[in-house]
Parts: sequence; structure tokens; C-alpha cells
Amino acid sequence: MNDQRIKRLILFLALPAAVLLSACAKKPTATSDLDVIQSLSPVMTPTPAPSPTPAPLVDIGGTNVSADTITLDLTRFEFIPDVLCENSRYFRDLKEIRLGQTELANWEIERIRDSFPDANVLWETELLGEVLPSDTAILDLAKMSEEDVETVISLLPRFPNILAVGMIPDSGITPLSPETVGRIRKELPDAEFHCCWELYGQLASWKTTELRYSKQKLGNKAIASFRAVLPFLNSLELLRFYDCGITDYDAMVALKNDFPSVNVVFSVEIAGYNFMSDTVLFHCPLLRDKHTERLKYLPDILYLDIGHNRYITNVDFIKYLPKLQIVILSITKIKDISVLAGCPDLEYVELLNTYIEDLTPLSGLKKIEYLNIGDMPNVKDISPIYGLTSLKMVRICMRTFNHVPKSQVGELKAALPECFVSDGPGDPTTSGFWRFADKNHTYTERYALLRRQMLYDIPKWEDRQQNSPTRLEGDRER
Repeated sequence: MNDQRIKRLILFLALPAAVLLSACAKKPTATSDLDVIQSLSPVMTPTPAPSPTPAPLVDIGGTNVSADTITLDLTRFEFIPDVLCENSRYFRDLKEIRLGQTELANWEIERIRDSFPDANVLWETELLGEVLPSDTAILDLAKMSEEDVETVISLLPRFPNILAVGMIPDSGITPLSPETVGRIRKELPDAEFHCCWELYGQLASWKTTELRYSKQKLGNKAIASFRAVLPFLNSLELLRFYDCGITDYDAMVALKNDFPSVNVVFSVEIAGYNFMSDTVLFHCPLLRDKHTERLKYLPDILYLDIGHNRYITNVDFIKYLPKLQIVILSITKIKDISVLAGCPDLEYVELLNTYIEDLTPLSGLKKIEYLNIGDMPNVKDISPIYGLTSLKMVRICMRTFNHVPKSQVGELKAALPECFVSDGPGDPTTSGFWRFADKNHTYTERYALLRRQMLYDIPKWEDRQQNSPTRLEGDRER
């Protein structure tokens, strides 16, 4: 009995061992190896990350808003501007504030903008029946009437980014006066205004480049009209009036000075004739002293010939002509040329047959190349011209030659060896090589140039003046 129990026990223990040995004899798979390794590894439970601390809430006056807000849409919340601004320091990440169509006063909006300098503050405003965003760049006021002016002006501060203002309706003509538009422009000084008015028969808009008026009886009252419109004519380059009944020349000079980007040109009546204010040539044989004062309105003159005006005694008007390059004062009753000292660009000077005594005003004019001082009975001393080193020719003859010491003529030649001193007898102009190179009356090179500059080949002096070049053309021959 005991032997049977022992056998049963051995069989019971041997069966699991056999199963184990059989399992160990098989080749393990990758999956089974991994399973075994995993089964032998300790179980790791991840530690949960700590929860972020929520941003504090900031009171904006009736509503609490997270301090890390990036875009604050105030159309969704109740707020008090004073409280919002006082707590602005807590919104360090704020990039945009939306006010919507707000009833806040202009100063309240400005305070919010100042309190949040790094945020883009946006709002909307109803203007002329249209809701416009605060960042509007082009403002259309074409439908605006005189009745809307005060309301529009009061709302303009709500549009800080305006670059251009349109004020031309479908009719093509701005209905508001330039004075009214000027009030609006005062509020938007950096904006370009697109306007168009009919101005004495011509359309004048911000695109207009030239306005020319000729023989229209505009009168002095027109000056104020043009002054009112000019601030809006951004492209205007030339405004020209010829024989338009305008006689307030000081007002025209003021207009020209106040709008330096516009070439304002007007005709000036002198001795019964019209001369354009930008002419570079002036020649008139009918002058009296009472006429010459008006030459101050022709400051761009380069070439001046008032010779043969035997009643001219004073040339003080030349102080207004500092650009002079040629001056011919021959055969006049002039005694004093002090004013010439203020014309540093003088190159050609004719003083023959005048009553001038003192040549000292010429001593500083270092650009003079041609000087005619022939037949001047009062000149006794030519030493002031010894230092004019640019001189190419000096004409000394007749009464000048008779009265000036011969020693000075010799000193002049010694001081200026490159200068041709024409001190022979004969007429101051027709002899001595001043005008002609030979007896056949062939023009010298300089006199030929002078004739072109002064338009002497045009027979009538009135026609010369009509064909005179302007300052835009300048000194065409030099």
C-alpha cells in the first residue's frame, strides 16, 4: 500500500517537470523574449505635471479679465475707461483692444491709446451715414454739405491715420468753398486733399500742373481766390497771368513767396508795356526814373539794357536785381553806380557817355570780362579796376582818355597783361574793336554773343521783350 502511494507521488511530481523541460527545449521568439523582459521589469508609474498657475484676473470696471489676454474685445464686456487705464500695467501681453462703435469722447479714446502704447486700439465711428474703422486711410467726403461741416470736424480726431481726403462728387466739382475745405485741412494737415474747382473758366484740381490766364480782366480781387485754392493744388507747377488787370504787385510777390513750389508769374506794366516777372531780359528805350522802381518785380533779370534813356538819373532799382550778368547804362545821366557792387555775377558792363565819376563799386566784381568806360567826362581815376583779373577787354577813349592820366593807363596794362586795353581814338562802341573786328564791320565774338543774348536782331524792342527767355530757360548762351 505504501509502495503505491510513493509511485503516485512520483508520477504527480514528474508530470510538471516534463512540461517545463519541453518548454525550455523550444526556440524563444522575439515577442516572447520581450514579454519575458517586460514581465521581469518593475512597473513605473509617471508623475503627473503640476497644473499651471492661472493668470490673475484684472478688474476693468464691471468685468474681470485675465491678465494674459492678447486681444481685448471691449464690445463684449462692461468697462469703465478710468479703471481700464489705471490697471493697464497688468496687461503685459495685450496686443489689440477693440472698442467697436463707441460713444467714448475723443479724449477718452486718446487716454486709452496712451495707457496701452504697445497695443493696437481699434474703434468705429459713423460719419456721413457710414460706419468707418479708426484705421481708415482714405476718407471720402464727396457727399459732404455745408451743414455737415461742424459735425465732420468734431469727428476727424477719431481718424488718426488719414492720408487722403476725397471731396469730388459725381459732378466733378467740389461743392464746398476752398475756405470751408481749408477748415477741414487744418484738422488734417498731413493729408492730401482731392478737390476740383472751376477757377475763372478753368478747372483747377490736385492733378493740375499749369494754369495760364491771358488778357482776362481778373483784377486784384482774383488774388485772394487763387490764394485760397493754391494749398490744394498739389501738382501745380506754373501759375501765369498776362495782362489780366492785376496791379497789386506786392500781393503777387507775397503769393509767390508763400507758395515756393509754384512758379507764380505775372505781367508788370512799365512805361505802358507789359513785362513778365520771370523775364531774364529787359530792354526799354522809353524809361523815366518814375518807371524804374517797378523793375524790382523782375528779380530774375540777367541782361539789362536801359541805354539811350537820357532822362534816367538813378539806378537804385538794381539792388533788386542781384543776378545781373550784363548791364548797359550808356548814354544816360547816371552819376552813382554804388548799387552795382551788389551784383557779383556781372560779366559785361557798358558805362560809356554817363556822368559817373567813381569806379570804386566795380573793384569787387571779379567776374567782369568786358568793360566800356569810354567818353566819360567825370572819370579821373581808373585805379579801382586794376584788380579785375578776369578782364579781357577795357575800352577807354574820347573824354575818358583825355582826362585819365596816361600813367594810369600804363599801370592798368601792366597790372592786367592778359587784358586788351583799347585806348585808341574813335567812337566808344563802333571803333577800337569793341563791336567790330575789322573795317568791314564783322562782329567780334563777344558782341555777336551779346546780340543773341539781347535779341538785338529782332528789329522792334517790343518784339524782343515778347520773345524774351524766362528764368526756366536761364542764360541760354553761357
